[in-house]
Amino acid sequence: MLDLGVVKPGATIRIPFSTFDKDDGSSITMTNFAVADILIYKDGGTTERASTSGFTATTDFDSKTGKHLIVIDLSDNTTADFFQAGSEYLVAIDAVTVDAVTVGAWVARFRIGYRSAILDTFIATLTSQTSFTLNSGPAEDDALNGLWAIIHDAASAVQWSWVQILDYTGSTKTVTLVAGATFTVAAKDNISVMFPAPLQPTVTGRTVNVGTDNNAQADAAKINGVATTSVTTVNANIGTTQPVNFTGTSASALVKSDMVDIAGAAVNTSSAQLGVNVVNAAGTAWNSGAIGASTLASDTIAAAKIASGAITAAKFAAGAIDAAALATDAAQEIRNAITGGAYALDTDSNGRIRIVDGTGAGELDTSSGVVIARDHTGAALATAASIAALNNLSSAQAQAASESALQTYHLDHFIAAADPGSVVADSSFLAKLVSKSATPSFASYNNQTDSHEALRDRGDAAWVTATGFSTHTAADVWAVATRVLTAGTNIALAKGTGVTGFNDIAAADVWAAGTRTLTGLGFTLAAADLASGILTSSKFAADSLTASAMAPDMAQEIRNAVTGGAWSLDTDANGRVRIVDGTAAGELDTASGLVKISGALQTLDALNTSLVAEHDATQALVAASAIRTAVGLASANLDNQLDGLPTAAENAAALLDLTDGIETGITPRKLFRGLGAALFGLVSGAGTGTEVFKGAGQGSGGTTRLTYSVDGSGNRTAVTLNL
Repeated sequence: MLDLGVVKPGATIRIPFSTFDKDDGSSITMTNFAVADILIYKDGGTTERASTSGFTATTDFDSKTGKHLIVIDLSDNTTADFFQAGSEYLVAIDAVTVDAVTVGAWVARFRIGYRSAILDTFIATLTSQTSFTLNSGPAEDDALNGLWAIIHDAASAVQWSWVQILDYTGSTKTVTLVAGATFTVAAKDNISVMFPAPLQPTVTGRTVNVGTDNNAQADAAKINGVATTSVTTVNANIGTTQPVNFTGTSASALVKSDMVDIAGAAVNTSSAQLGVNVVNAAGTAWNSGAIGASTLASDTIAAAKIASGAITAAKFAAGAIDAAALATDAAQEIRNAITGGAYALDTDSNGRIRIVDGTGAGELDTSSGVVIARDHTGAALATAASIAALNNLSSAQAQAASESALQTYHLDHFIAAADPGSVVADSSFLAKLVSKSATPSFASYNNQTDSHEALRDRGDAAWVTATGFSTHTAADVWAVATRVLTAGTNIALAKGTGVTGFNDIAAADVWAAGTRTLTGLGFTLAAADLASGILTSSKFAADSLTASAMAPDMAQEIRNAVTGGAWSLDTDANGRVRIVDGTAAGELDTASGLVKISGALQTLDALNTSLVAEHDATQALVAASAIRTAVGLASANLDNQLDGLPTAAENAAALLDLTDGIETGITPRKLFRGLGAALFGLVSGAGTGTEVFKGAGQGSGGTTRLTYSVDGSGNRTAVTLNL
C-alpha cells in the first residue's frame, strides 16, 4: 500500500499500482476495472464515499501492460464535506479480474492538511468573517493566539488565504481573527494553523509605518522610562550617568550624547571622536579609513590562524594571483622543480631547446651540430663500416643465438646431433607420422623395420620377386569354377585399359592430383616487458587552483622561468618540440629534416641495406624448404605421406556418424537433428496430449523428427524419434 502522507486540501492525487501473473510474477493486465471499483473510507469508518465523481480509473496506463492508475480530485464536493482537513483516508480497489481471478486490495493512505501545520481541522460554525468555531482544537485559552493559519475553501483547489489569530477560547474552540480572509469563508471550509510569524508587534495586529523613502518610521515614546512628548530637550539617562539630549522637534530633532567614559575608562572629550569617521585606533592613525599593512602587527595572520583546507578554489577571485603577486623566488622554485636545478632550459629565441652535448647516458655527441656515429665500444667511426661496427651483436653471436633456439626445440637432432631419445612428444605431428597406436608414440618406431630403406629392401625381396605368393599359373586359376565380380559394371580404371591401366600412372600425375604444401616452420622470441614506475605528487585541496584563479601573466612568468626567456617552446600541432638547428654544442644540424652524421657514413641507407641482407640470410636458414632439404625429405615424398591423411570433411563425417557416440543407437548427427527440431522446428498439437516437432528449417511439410505423448501435467510419457 502506498502512503501519500499529508496532502493539501483540494489537491489532485494519483495512485499507481501494478498487477502480476500468479504463476511467474510477470506483468499482466486486468479487466472490469472502473471508477465504481475505487473505494475510499474516512477516519476508519466502514462506509465508502457515496459518489464516484472526481474519480478516474485507468487500466494499462500509457498502454503499459500491468501498470494502472487511480486519480482522485479532492476539490470535488459532490459528497458534501467528505474530504476535510484533519481526516485520514484509506483507498481500496474491489471486484477486478487479474489472471482469471477476482481480487481486491488496499492501494493507498493519505491525510488532508498542510505538512508544516500544527493543527489541521475545519470550521464547525461561522459567526462572522473574523469569528468562528473549530471542529477540533486545544483545550487551553489563548493557545493559538498570535499564530498564522491558512483557510482553504472546501470545494476549490486554488481558493485559500492567510489569516492571523487574535484570540482563542479553549472551552468553545472559538477563534477570533485580526482580519478576515481574502475570500468569503463558509462553515466546513478547511483551516490549518501554522507556527508563529517570525516578527510580532507588541500589540497583535499592529503594523510598521513606512515612509515614501521606504524607510521605517517610529516615534519615541519613552527612553529609560522618561517621556519624550511635548519637550524641546530631554535628559534621558543611558545607564546611570550619560545623558541623551533631544534638541529640536519634528524633522529637525537631533539626539546628542557626550561620552564621558567607555568600560569604566575616562574619555578625553576634547579629542575623542566616535561616529561615522574613526580617525585613530590605539593611538595610531588609520589609512584614510582603511585597514592597511601598518594597522596589523607583524605576523598577525600566521599559518595557525588558517584552518586546514580553508583556502579552496572558491576563495580565489578570477585573476587574483597575477605576476606581481608571484615573487621572483617563487617562480624560480617552480622552475627548479621542473629542470632539477637552479637554471632555466637552454633555448634559442624561438623557444627551441638545446640538448646536452656529451657521451654520457641520455646525452648526444653533437660536436659541430652533427651526431657522431660510434660502434658498440664507443669508438667513433671514421669511415663507412660494416654492419658489425654499428651493431654490438656480431654475426657469430646471431648464429649462436639461432643455434641455441634450435637446440631448445631439439630441431638440431634432424641433422647435426644424434637422437637422445624421449624428446618427441606423444601425439605430436612427428609421432603420428611413424606410429599407428591409439596414442601415437615415437618410441614404437624401429628404424630397422620401419624406415624407408627397410621397407624398400623388404619390397625388393618379397614383392618384386613374388616371393611368398602362390605358384599357380593362370591356367590353374582359370580352370577353377568361374566367379562373377560383384557390381563389376561399376568398376572403372583411372587410366588405360585393363589391369595394365594401373601401370602407366606417372609420378607427375600423382603430384598433380593432390599437391600438398609444407607450412613454414618458425618461432618468435619476445623480450621481457619493462615495468613502468609510478610518480606521485604532494596533495593539495582537491581542485584548489583553477584556470580562472591564475592570471595570464602568472602563467607567462612560470613559462619564462622554465624556457629562460619570454617565449614558448617551439612545437608543431601534435605538441612535438623542435630543437635548435645549428652547429654549436647542444644543437643539431637538421637542414632539410635530416640529421647529419660525421665521417664517411653520411646517411643510414648503408645501415638499412646491411640489415636487410642479414634479415634475408636468417630467413633463408629457417625457411620451410631449407629445413625439408636438410632433413632429407623431398617435397614429393612428404606430400605423398600427407596425402594419406583424412580431410577435414572426412574427419567431420566420421565424428557426426560415430556409432553410439552419444547413447546406444544415438550418433552426434542424430542428436543435433533432435535438438534442431526441439529448438527451431515447427510444433503442432501443443496442449492436446500429442506434440509433433518438425525438422529445423523444414516448414510444416518437413520431416517429423520428434513425437511426444504428454499427460495433463505436461510430463512426457512417451517419445518417438525419427532422426
